Amino acid sequence: MDVSMSNILCQMFPVKPKWTAEDMPDLTGKLCLVTGGNTGIGKETCKRLLMKNAIVYMAARSQHKAEEARKGLKEETGKEAFFIQLDLAD
Repeated sequence: MDVSMSNILCQMFPVKPKWTAEDMPDLTGKLCLVTGGNTGIGKETCKRLLMKNAIVYMAARSQHKAEEARKGLKEETGKEAFFIQLDLAD
């Protein structure tokens, strides 16, 4: 197996990303569906998409948790995400 030292170093010390959420273009008129949008990475994704004017549908199992997340997103962004109840384990 031929593994170069530069390959190993690149994996151990990855370069800084050149693209961030702030670089995302305006998404006016775009529709986005985010699964697991009520917590964690999904919620942050919803937040960033709302901040860029996308129409966001948040899919989650728990309507109660999703409604709490929607309220928080509305307070943070001034925009509203739509809820779709979805259980992918079903």
